[in-house]
Amino acid sequence: MDYFCNDDSTASDNLSFLLEFFKKAPKYASLPFYVFGESYAGVYVPTLAAKIVKSNQAGANAKINLVGTGSGNPVTNTPSEGTLQSWVPLYVLLLSLLVLLLSHYVFPLKQSMWQRC
Repeated sequence: MDYFCNDDSTASDNLSFLLEFFKKAPKYASLPFYVFGESYAGVYVPTLAAKIVKSNQAGANAKINLVGTGSGNPVTNTPSEGTLQSWVPLYVLLLSLLVLLLSHYVFPLKQSMWQRC
């Protein structure tokens, strides 16, 4: 089986996942969405963010409420394709989902703790 993968196709795959995720979990669709990562995310984060913006502008899919991006110690120019492509897309996606879960479960707990005081 031949499967070609590059930064653009990875961003398209991640966008497809996100659109399907928000379709199946619509209560999260209106929340602010941030894309963060580190290292090779210096490539993946802006590539995915650009895909999200284009998808939102096209209007064919549900909008993703992208409000920000960030990366720590980012790769900003890589002349070679490396083995990072096999696991970094998943890592970036997991970080994005972690932000969603934290905003849903951790922050409401903090609010309820304040209400008890």
